[in-house]
Amino acid sequence: MELNPVHAGMVADPALCRWSSDRAIALGEPDALLTAHPLYLGLGADARRAAYREPFRGAVDD
Repeated sequence: MELNPVHAGMVADPALCRWSSDRAIALGEPDALLTAHPLYLGLGADARRAAYREPFRGAVDD
């Protein structure tokens, strides 16, 4: 879902889509509309951002 705006040609990176949660989840920017699950928060900031971005690695370039 995060890559839909990329595949549609709207943006080059999911973080550039203003309606995406990517900036909050992948980059750690605050978003008052999101509530993170406790297990997700338990991973620690660096680990959870890396884990979230891993499946998208290379997908944006493809």
